Amino acid sequence: MSKPSMEKQLQELLDKQALYELICAYCNAADRHDHDKMRALYHEDAIDDHGHYSKGPAKENRRVELKVTDSNGGVTSESATPASTEAAPAAPT
Repeated sequence: MSKPSMEKQLQELLDKQALYELICAYCNAADRHDHDKMRALYHEDAIDDHGHYSKGPAKENRRVELKVTDSNGGVTSESATPASTEAAPAAPT
């Protein structure tokens, strides 16, 4: 097998770096509940699919509720985004 050209190797590294930066930006937006930044990371026609939990256009406002509980079962924090008109399908049994 022949070794890939320097140009091909460089392009591969640049592509990996771009993906890394996209993942970092996504995590940053998720951590900060920055829904505008999150939507800006997707292509206009992107579909966001989280299985039975949620599926639909990525740029659509969706309701997401996260509850963090302490060791005694008490809620320590909650967050939500604007509600979507599309309901998520029920979980498989």
